[in-house]
Amino acid sequence: MLIIYGLGNPDFKYAKTKHNIGQLIVEKLSAGGDEVWKKQTKFKSFKLHSERNQVNLILTSDYMNTSGNGLQAYWQYFKHSGEDMLLILQDDSDQIEGTWKLVKGGGSGGHKGIGDVYKVAPGIDLKSENIMRLKIGIRPVMNKQKSQTFVLSPTSQVDDETINTLTERLKEGLHDFELPERFDKLQTLINSK
Repeated sequence: MLIIYGLGNPDFKYAKTKHNIGQLIVEKLSAGGDEVWKKQTKFKSFKLHSERNQVNLILTSDYMNTSGNGLQAYWQYFKHSGEDMLLILQDDSDQIEGTWKLVKGGGSGGHKGIGDVYKVAPGIDLKSENIMRLKIGIRPVMNKQKSQTFVLSPTSQVDDETINTLTERLKEGLHDFELPERFDKLQTLINSK
């Protein structure tokens, strides 16, 4: 099974900010298209059943810096196994807006939400090799200041175009994410400009 986890902050005032770009993509994925997603009443999650496999979409129920808590509660409630694949959609303040990178594993890079997920992963039997991350650039082109100056800013037109592009690419590769041998193919699909 594939679980796609969109990181962000739950309060309405953060809804359309750069920091919530992962959640915005999950919301767009669940909103329609050819796939029919069933909203689950427990947690902020959506489930897709298809003939090939199952995919679950979840949103952070806690704040960004405690993203591990929400994942742990979700993982245990739905009894996911260590064999399930997790794709985290996260903002990356080091990358320029309009850029992104699909990676497997790696360090948190100072991202507190990712650090918190890594902290709970061993306790829920989530294997590090089963964690993929889509790091989405949110830094305005000319901004050389600290990330605090822009992460809670409203999404830009470039961010909105990124959300649309990545939603379409994720839909295209959705059923390949569970298969580790197809990761290189997915990287090519997702990372291509």
